[in-house]
Amino acid sequence: DEFSDQSEELICVADLYGPTDLEALFTGIEKELADLIFGSEEDVLKKASPISYVRSDSPSFLIVQGDKDAVVPPYQSVRLFEKLLDKGCSAELIIVENAGHGLVPDGGEMRPSMMEVAEKVVHFFKSALSNL
Repeated sequence: DEFSDQSEELICVADLYGPTDLEALFTGIEKELADLIFGSEEDVLKKASPISYVRSDSPSFLIVQGDKDAVVPPYQSVRLFEKLLDKGCSAELIIVENAGHGLVPDGGEMRPSMMEVAEKVVHFFKSALSNL
């Protein structure tokens, strides 16, 4: 195995506009769609939700979210961020103004800019991985 000497420990996470709480995301008719995708096993959406696995020893997180994201609403990122802070974890949340899903520009100049977001992500990884 090519990487057998590498640790499986998770060092850090950059979450770019990802869904975090599927129970809250899929309601009403969308719940029926979720059942088709995930199955109807009890608590399947909770088990598939990253927010369910936040612990006090979770790695540091950088969360980037567009304020006009209609695919993964901003509250998804805010909930993950708040739960990480509640557990005493290191977390930073960047809400990008005038950005939709995928940080596609929506309604004006994005703030921070795409280049500034990229720089923050690179800095986050360099800082988190510098002690290895």
